Amino acid sequence: MNCFFTIVSNNYLHFARTLLKSVRNHYPSAHLYCVIVDEDMGFSREHDSEFTAVNLRELGLPHGDGFLFQYTVLELNTAVKPWAFEYLFNLGHREVIYIDPDIFVYAPLVEVEKSFACDGEIVLTPHLTRRLTDDRSPTELDIRRAGTYNFGFCALKKSDNSVEFLKWWQSKLERECIVDPDRGIFVDQSWIDLVPGLFENVAIIRHEGYNVAYWNIAQRAITKDRNGNFLVNDKYPLVFFHFSGFNPKEPERFSKHQNRFRTPDLSLEAQEIIQNYARAVLGCGYEVYSKCKYGFGSFEDGTPIPDSLRALYRTSPPVRAAIGDHPFSSVHTLTYPSSELGLTKAQVPIGMYCIWSARPDLQDAFPINESEASLAEFYNWFSAECLNIYRRSADQLGFLGPKSVSSESSHISAGVRTPVPATGLRRLSVIYQQLLNRDPDPTAVEVYAHRCATLPGALRVSWNVLRSKEGISRHVSPRQVLRAMHTLIAVKVIDEHSDAHIATRLDNRAPRGAAPSSCSNNSGIRAITGIFGHEGDSKVAGLWCGPTISVPIPRGVRPTSIKLTGQVFSIYYAESDEPTPQQVLRLLVNGCEVSQHVIGTENSSDFSWHKDLSGLSFAPDSHIELNFARSFVPAEKGLGKDRRLLSVRVKSLYLNELELVDSSLSEPIADIQKFEAPPGVNLVGYVTSEHGVGEASRRLVWALQAARVPVHLIDVGYQAPTPKMDKSILALSTPQLNPVDIIYVNADQTLNTISYLGEKGHRSAARIGFWHWEQESLPKKFLPSFDGLLEVWTPTSFVQKAVSDISPVPIFCVPHSIDVSGRSQKSREDFGLPLDKFLVLLMYDFDSYQFRKNPQASVRAFRSAFSSNNDAGIVIKTSNAARHPRAASELVELCADIPNVYLIDSIMSKSDLLALQDSCDCLISLHRAEGFGFAIAEMMALGKPVVATGWSGNMDFMTTRNSLPVSYDLLPLQENLGPYVAGLNWAEADTEHAAELLLRIFDDSHFRASIGDRAAHDIQAQLSPEAIGSRCALRLKLLSSRI
Repeated sequence: MNCFFTIVSNNYLHFARTLLKSVRNHYPSAHLYCVIVDEDMGFSREHDSEFTAVNLRELGLPHGDGFLFQYTVLELNTAVKPWAFEYLFNLGHREVIYIDPDIFVYAPLVEVEKSFACDGEIVLTPHLTRRLTDDRSPTELDIRRAGTYNFGFCALKKSDNSVEFLKWWQSKLERECIVDPDRGIFVDQSWIDLVPGLFENVAIIRHEGYNVAYWNIAQRAITKDRNGNFLVNDKYPLVFFHFSGFNPKEPERFSKHQNRFRTPDLSLEAQEIIQNYARAVLGCGYEVYSKCKYGFGSFEDGTPIPDSLRALYRTSPPVRAAIGDHPFSSVHTLTYPSSELGLTKAQVPIGMYCIWSARPDLQDAFPINESEASLAEFYNWFSAECLNIYRRSADQLGFLGPKSVSSESSHISAGVRTPVPATGLRRLSVIYQQLLNRDPDPTAVEVYAHRCATLPGALRVSWNVLRSKEGISRHVSPRQVLRAMHTLIAVKVIDEHSDAHIATRLDNRAPRGAAPSSCSNNSGIRAITGIFGHEGDSKVAGLWCGPTISVPIPRGVRPTSIKLTGQVFSIYYAESDEPTPQQVLRLLVNGCEVSQHVIGTENSSDFSWHKDLSGLSFAPDSHIELNFARSFVPAEKGLGKDRRLLSVRVKSLYLNELELVDSSLSEPIADIQKFEAPPGVNLVGYVTSEHGVGEASRRLVWALQAARVPVHLIDVGYQAPTPKMDKSILALSTPQLNPVDIIYVNADQTLNTISYLGEKGHRSAARIGFWHWEQESLPKKFLPSFDGLLEVWTPTSFVQKAVSDISPVPIFCVPHSIDVSGRSQKSREDFGLPLDKFLVLLMYDFDSYQFRKNPQASVRAFRSAFSSNNDAGIVIKTSNAARHPRAASELVELCADIPNVYLIDSIMSKSDLLALQDSCDCLISLHRAEGFGFAIAEMMALGKPVVATGWSGNMDFMTTRNSLPVSYDLLPLQENLGPYVAGLNWAEADTEHAAELLLRIFDDSHFRASIGDRAAHDIQAQLSPEAIGSRCALRLKLLSSRI
């Protein structure tokens, strides 16, 4: 088997890279492909060395752009699969394996190879091979609905049979690759249930090491054998694990599609798999790619495409005809009358119809085909609520609509009436209080109370009241009306049988007296409790809370004030005939009452409460409680079935200027830790030494300084034989010791350094290692170096992966910060360099092993590019040549035949070194491996083009758009070199490719300037001290809970 592929949009590229790297581990010579379901191919083309990116439009999909337009992002990523198989067959591959991007391969697919060898042509894996024995989700019925076979994996061997299968499969997905559980369709997966019966030579792999995932891990225990290899049920080697629904930022959740397990509930071996996978995904560009905008998600002008419009286009030939063959440029279609396409009787543009047809709640509230009044009400609702979606008013969408009717025109005729329903009366009371600030009069009760017995009726009454003379005179806006309706829904003034779509039942139900649980946890993390999460209309009307809100004070914050806004509902606090009571708020600090305050007045009303706390004293880890004297259980008031004990709705909560709660946000309750000052650190390292690790430690100090993290310096430069001249950070050291040590020496010196600290009597609450390494794996001889470390930081994902391979502790990537603002005023003349030549810079330290830095390749590339050109020169800046006379002599001999070579061996101040770099036109670095690549990043920050080996740590910030990566071959190191172990791969750069890139820079000044500008921009955005400092501060805050 030599052909594997996956399919992603750009926002999933980190998953695809992780998958394909795992495949490469077991099939090093295989052809790897990634089909990109997106417009921008630039992101994927940055990884040409990892896989071949396939443009969606190369697959020969039917219906042109219409095929892309008709499906959501999930549906389209699934729909192209059979055409991708066909494409790869046409390239000459005879055995093709598809694997979902969120899979990781742990062993060769031996069973697939055996199936192909035994006449298998279509290879499938089932979701389940054993029965589920609990009632957790997903159930066996859920699996049945989704499909018997998990089509995140499929292997095909080319034959007449498999080609016929592809044609059949394509016919199903041409219009029907959709998520429609009511019709029994879940994208392509449910269709595959038919395949074993319809086609010959179908092999079903029941090996339990295949497709381990959330849906079957209850029956598949993960363990290890004696050699450390993962086993399933102590029998089957783990072949691949499917991380469906996994968020690498929340690994403890395991999968969002199930409620059977959290990661801590699983075996230690399974936890190891999950944590390692999370690190791998994060290290493959998660922060960049997860933010990518889907290229087919909007019209060409940026207007979002409603999913309901896609469905209309897919199912309705008249709609397809109206939109035409170029749907992404047809935003004007949103104004096309739906009535002319036979969709409605009412004159509604398709854009508005799409919203209405997709929501049963709107269809019930606004029966637009029945009356002009309903049509007008829907128009008002759309104008108030959908402008942010369509970026234009409903009028601009081409619909002026009939005028709204007044309440008088909506009166029902007199007749025999049933008794006024209590639910309708309560609804009507809320409507009048919210819109007119008074109780309903007897006429209103007679006319409207019966209508308010159902929620759609209550909504229509709200609009009628708004458009009455009294409502118009009060200048109540449609948005205020919508807010009133949200309040009406949220207090559960609804009939038990009202439409669930518009009156979402309150979740997180608890017995009377129980505190809300949605914002608290059992992990010891300090969090705001007592407030429920989003439900129904809470973004507008506020979040429900129980009788007490508990607010932990962020560490490092001194409270001076607290402010709370929201709504009280006094009408529901009263018992039987009790007069309308007032809500009383009690303020407590660490359980002791400080003050009482009356909030709100009568019935439903907004409140805003503020308290000065500057006169109070707060001990560390203090907390504030807001206790409400009045509460009610909705079910006991006839307001549905909600049994929670509720008090008020909270819209915002501020401590000082810190916004702890904002109900309008998608994440309304802030994480307290983000406001807490990170713990200070003691940086233990070569703080004044003139070599790479010393310079790196100073970069970290500058970054921490930018984030206002206190740093105490402990110099262990006695370990390094280099000069100790750079004292630039000494003045930043705080006099006091801090709780966290950052041991900024490499793995080989970590134990010595910790021992030295112990001898000096130094103690700390936690220790973090900061390590560099320039091979793909860290040797196991360094395992003892992890002892006593909470975690290890690395400068790039390359080093992170190398250390993770053997690490028993978390590995976190903290890039080096880059700041080139402090260069001196020295010019070329000061360095003895010619003014009239194009200068290529090569920089390295002899202490860093000349073989690894590989200046020979860079010199050969320069010689090849400019052998007959006297207008270019090469500047070779080195340091510490005196300690390596043999290597220095080899360098001189290497350059003997180059006329324009300028050798500079000197330890310069940082400002002078930056001036030298700025004096040159570009950098070349054909290294065999880099843990980071300071010279590369600095030259890019200076806006200089960089030609460098496209492998190892520098590829975290180098791309084909901001630099010129050089192609390479990976070859094993033949013999041990210092700490580096023979047998592991290093890169051999293609010098001819490098020469071509040098000539392109030399010949094209516009290109030179353009790529330099992009480089400077990217380095500033990614590696500025502020960006890196913020990353460190956040990590230290998170670690503070473990200290």
